[in-house]
Order: sequence, then structure tokens, then C-alpha cells
Amino acid sequence: MYLETLLDNGVLGSIPLLLFWGILVIYAGRLFRSSNRLCSAAGGAALALMFTQLVAGIGSQHFYPEESTLGVWVAMFLMMRVYLEQAKARETFAPVVNDWNEQFAQQPAVTAIHTYQTNNQ
Repeated sequence: MYLETLLDNGVLGSIPLLLFWGILVIYAGRLFRSSNRLCSAAGGAALALMFTQLVAGIGSQHFYPEESTLGVWVAMFLMMRVYLEQAKARETFAPVVNDWNEQFAQQPAVTAIHTYQTNNQ
């Protein structure tokens, strides 16, 4: 796979292809480490299939989309969709959470302490 890519595309053509796969592996690893179970599942599935494809590429597989690699490509693009949705949600909801925290941070935690005395005579 790697020598075939170098022969087909040359060194300059192979660099973007290898960067694409490298970036996707990094994104999948970040999702796999996420505390969200959906993100972790999408990242783990994509990471496992991509590593399988990259290891199988030493001998027989290709970088290029084929019928036999459909599952890998589906997992990769599903992972990219989940990654982008998570980034968009983080960007959208982070200012709201910070405003809410700042609003209540200005108020004292306890406004008054009431003590009641009883007359035990």
C-alpha cells in the first residue's frame, strides 16, 4: 500500500494522503478517550478499523476506497461527524455554562445563619 502510493502519486502526492490518515487517527484517539460513551464508541470503532487498514496495507490493502474497505470509510466519516458535532456543542454551550457560573459566583453561598434558642427551664 505504501510503496504503491509512492509509485502512483509520488512523494508530494503521498504526503497529503498520509497526513489525512494521521489526522483521522488522532481525532479517533481523542474521541476514544472521551467520557461520553457515544463518542468513545465512535472513536474506538474508527480507531480499530483504521489501524487494521493501516496494518493490512503493509501487504495487500490500498488507501483508495474499494468495496472491501467500505466499513473503514463509513467508520471514519461517522467518527468525523461525531467529532465535529462534539466540537460544535462544546463551542455553543461553553459560554452559557460560564455565564451561569459567573452569575452565581457573585452571590454568597450562605446569606444568613439563623439560630434558634429554646428556653429549657
